[in-house]
Amino acid sequence: MVDLAKSDRKTMSSREVAELTGKRHADVMRDLRTCEQSYLEVFGNERRFALVNYTDAKGEQRPEYMLNKSQTLFLVSGYDAVLRAKIQKRWEELEAQMPKVALPTRRELALMVIEAEDKIKRLEVEKEKDAPLVRFAETAKKSDTSILVRQLAKIISNAAGVTVGQNRLFYWLRLKGYLNRKNEPYQKSIDMGLFDWNPINIVGGVYSFEKFTPRITGKGQVYFVDKYLKDHGINRLDL
Repeated sequence: MVDLAKSDRKTMSSREVAELTGKRHADVMRDLRTCEQSYLEVFGNERRFALVNYTDAKGEQRPEYMLNKSQTLFLVSGYDAVLRAKIQKRWEELEAQMPKVALPTRRELALMVIEAEDKIKRLEVEKEKDAPLVRFAETAKKSDTSILVRQLAKIISNAAGVTVGQNRLFYWLRLKGYLNRKNEPYQKSIDMGLFDWNPINIVGGVYSFEKFTPRITGKGQVYFVDKYLKDHGINRLDL
């Protein structure tokens, strides 16, 4: 059975038909079962009469049909003129209760068009604004080159328009748990592929030594730019 009791569509129950026509509900149900096949031959099987349940005065579930206007008028086409008139009147009352859908005025349509055009322009401006970041992300993802923190700070400042220097970016990386107090990457940061932690040979006069400097991988560059911007309320790098 189909539950149409909660539907917004206007329907009339077989019990209401029985009440309006003075017939027994059982007789109306019988008439519906008798005429349904003829109705379906004209309108197709998808227009079957909807059989649902209702709760009677004893709290028991009983069957009834929920009919649209076409089905109701088809049912009562075999009834006498007075009964048909009662059903017709009831349908007019139901239709009068249906909310009227107001079409937009010409002025409202014009405002809708202007609003849509403004939205398109705003999106185009945002797209143009984001172009440097998009190019950066596409390039960095494919890059095998690692860069220094000061170079990443310059990328953020130039491409994203957010002023940040090397020291401030180092502080942010420590604050977020990617670097320790000595600006050395934690092992988890290395395992994530965000940093290269390889020594650089420094040659000075007769002496040479190895210096460990955190270098940010291509993956790390995209990752940190996205995180830094979002952390500063800018959600412009869709990764």
